[in-house]
Amino acid sequence: MSDEQRTTPRVSVVIPSHNAARTIVAALESVVAQTHRDWEIVLCDDASTDNTRAVAESTLARHGVSSERYRVLALAHCGPAEARNHGIRAARGEFVAFLDDDDTWEPAKLARCLDAIDRDRLDVVCHSETWLDADTGARHVRHYSALFDTSVHPLVSLMRNNPFSTSALVARRAYLVQAGLFDPTLPSAEDYDLWIRLAMIPGVRIGFVDEPLGTYLLRAGSESSKIDRRLRALLAIGAHYDEPLARASRFGRLEGWMYRAKTYFTSGIRYAQQGSRVKGGTMALRGLLMWPFRFDWVMFAVRQRLGRRGAVQS
Repeated sequence: MSDEQRTTPRVSVVIPSHNAARTIVAALESVVAQTHRDWEIVLCDDASTDNTRAVAESTLARHGVSSERYRVLALAHCGPAEARNHGIRAARGEFVAFLDDDDTWEPAKLARCLDAIDRDRLDVVCHSETWLDADTGARHVRHYSALFDTSVHPLVSLMRNNPFSTSALVARRAYLVQAGLFDPTLPSAEDYDLWIRLAMIPGVRIGFVDEPLGTYLLRAGSESSKIDRRLRALLAIGAHYDEPLARASRFGRLEGWMYRAKTYFTSGIRYAQQGSRVKGGTMALRGLLMWPFRFDWVMFAVRQRLGRRGAVQS
C-alpha cells in the first residue's frame, strides 16, 4: 500500500491560518513538495475574512491532492493557540508537524525529521531554520540545537533558552495531548509554554537536526502592544514555573532571577527597536542590573546602538 493510500497518515501537518490568502500558497506547496509522502494537512482557518480557504483548496486541487488527504476546519476566531489545539485534536497522524501560514519547508523536511525520530527513538525533533527578514530580505540560519543544554534538567535548559521554533518542530501527538496543548489564556508565547511542559514529561526524548529545513518569515511589526503582551506572557510563564525550576536546578531560585533579568533585557531591546528608546533602554538596563554577568547581552546592546540589526533569543 502506498503512503497516499493509507487511512492513517504518519504525520499530520497542522496549519493555523487567518487572512493568509497571500502566503498560504507557498506554505501549502512546500508541504506538497515533501519527499516523504505519508502526511495529511489540517488547515485551521480561524475566521478569515478573505478568500484563504478558496485559495488553499484550489492550490491543493491544482497539485492533485485528494480531499481525503486534507481537511479545513472552519473556526470562530479563537486565536492561534486554540486554532492549533483544534488541529491537534483533529489530527490522525502519530506525529504532528506545525507550519505557520507564512512559513515554508524544504522538500526533505519531513523525511529528515522522521529519519532522526526512527534512528534515535525520539518523541520531539526540531531542525535548524533560515530566518528571512520580510523588510530587508536578509537571511541567517538559526541552529536551535545550540540552545539546548543536555547537561542540565530540560526545564532548566528551556528556561534559559527556547530551543524550539513552531514551524520547525515535529512532535508525537500523544505527548502534545499529555502536555495539555497550547494555553489560549496566555496573551503571547503560548508555544514556548507548551514546549516547556512537553520537555518536562518524564522520559520524553528530544533531538535536533542541524540542517536548515525551513524558512521562518521574520516580521518586525510596529505595535508596541505586541511587545507588552509578550512581556506579560513571559513573566507569567516565569512565575508559573518558579517553584519547579528552583527544585530542578542546583542554583535554586537564582535560575528564576536570571530568567526575569533576560526577559526584561530582551523586551527592552525590542521596545528600543520599535522607537521607544527611553522605555526600552530603561527596561534593558533593569535586566542588566538584575544580572550583569551576561557580556553577550552587553555586546548585543552595543551593536544595536551602532545600528547593526540582530535578534535576541527569548
